[in-house]
Amino acid sequence: MTRGSRWPVWFPTVAWSALVAELAAAAVLRPEQFEGFGWTVRGLVYPVLTALPAVLWRGRGRPAGERPPYAAFGLLVLPFWSDVTATWLDLYARFDWWDKASHAGHWFLIGLGLALLARPVLRPRWLLVPLVGGAGALLAVLWEVLEWALFYRERGGDYGDTLGDLVLGTTGAVVAATLVAVLGWGRGRTVAGDA
Repeated sequence: MTRGSRWPVWFPTVAWSALVAELAAAAVLRPEQFEGFGWTVRGLVYPVLTALPAVLWRGRGRPAGERPPYAAFGLLVLPFWSDVTATWLDLYARFDWWDKASHAGHWFLIGLGLALLARPVLRPRWLLVPLVGGAGALLAVLWEVLEWALFYRERGGDYGDTLGDLVLGTTGAVVAATLVAVLGWGRGRTVAGDA
């Protein structure tokens, strides 16, 4: 992505539509790999949660002609779409390493999306790293609590797995924020001068 490049309008719409289509197919077809693991709740929450950033962005006051951050919106959908797609393909059961890779990759994408949302209005730029890293860590903790509540509580869970997931999630968010801060992706209007 070069500075000033524009992500297409359709990117978040296609990503969100693919997510919803896969969730709807899972609800109708009820494949075995979607049994348990909170998929009923996830099927209801994922579409709402992934639409929320765009809805909130559109609902706030903004200068006329300000282009929506399509890249950020789409990047915030991709981890959820990836989770559903990986479940369809049974990757979590087929590959022991898939869960760890997805935690790092998904939180990287979430961190990148959050950093691109915050970058235009946040100065100095280095604040992106602790802000998005902290947000990523908080969201990773919330995710693990929900995982525990939805399926580990009844089945018993591995605390070491949870700690590893938290470290990978936080690391993914911090790396994404660092890249946005260092490379200057998402330049735009600011609240204060750049430092």
